[in-house]
Amino acid sequence: MTKEITDLEEQLSNLSDHDLYAVIATLAKWSKRIEAALKTAKSTYLHQRDSGDRDELRFNNKTAGEISISKGNEGYYIVKDPKAYAAILKQIQWTLDDGRDAWYTTIMPCDEACMPDFLDELIRAHDGEIPKGVEYKNGRGAVVTVRLDRSYNSEPLKLDGIINPVTMQIEAGEK
Repeated sequence: MTKEITDLEEQLSNLSDHDLYAVIATLAKWSKRIEAALKTAKSTYLHQRDSGDRDELRFNNKTAGEISISKGNEGYYIVKDPKAYAAILKQIQWTLDDGRDAWYTTIMPCDEACMPDFLDELIRAHDGEIPKGVEYKNGRGAVVTVRLDRSYNSEPLKLDGIINPVTMQIEAGEK
């Protein structure tokens, strides 16, 4: 009966030069593609699920962790240059809902006139024209988060069970 080697350094030190080169080449190949592959996998998950979804990650009949999607939000307008924006508000004589001027006499927009809802209404009322000093901030998209269980994450890495099957899958996908 042979002893199973679970320590990565010990596994690597016991490889022949040929096998060590194969591991190095495969890991170098993986390191160049893993970020893109993970990003694509998360994007696929994001398109198959809804914001707020949370699922258990299972691998080899074990719980490996959890995957979830945060809720995104819509973009909104913000005042980047208050003086330029106030000048526009004064020029078009735009007022707040209660009839007060939407700018200060120092030619500064009042706080209410800088709120996203107010800006959105103003821009819609002017056929989508964005006033000077105002810019649109993109909302944050939903984010897929993966959290590995501590027990799964700390399990020893066994090269023989990973390198060959994954290398064959990667090479098969390239053809």
